[in-house]
Amino acid sequence: LNGGANSAFWSGEGAKAEAARLGITLEKTPIGALLEAAKNLGIPIHDWIWRIASATFAANASGEIQKVIYHAGRVWSSVELPILTWRGLQ
Repeated sequence: LNGGANSAFWSGEGAKAEAARLGITLEKTPIGALLEAAKNLGIPIHDWIWRIASATFAANASGEIQKVIYHAGRVWSSVELPILTWRGLQ
């Protein structure tokens, strides 16, 4: 769950593909890819698991992050953005 200086965050329908072109999204990390694959197979992934993964991804970001926000969803607004702001990442 580490994109480091290439971390890219997204929120809103259609934003994930654009963010993936700009950097490493949560879904491109080994654990994020596993969660995404499980979801795509119809295996329910509890919301709190995604929140923990998102918080860890935001905590591991560094440098100037990339973000594509079409609609500020709850994970972006309540988990990722506060962590990035607290850490002083733009």
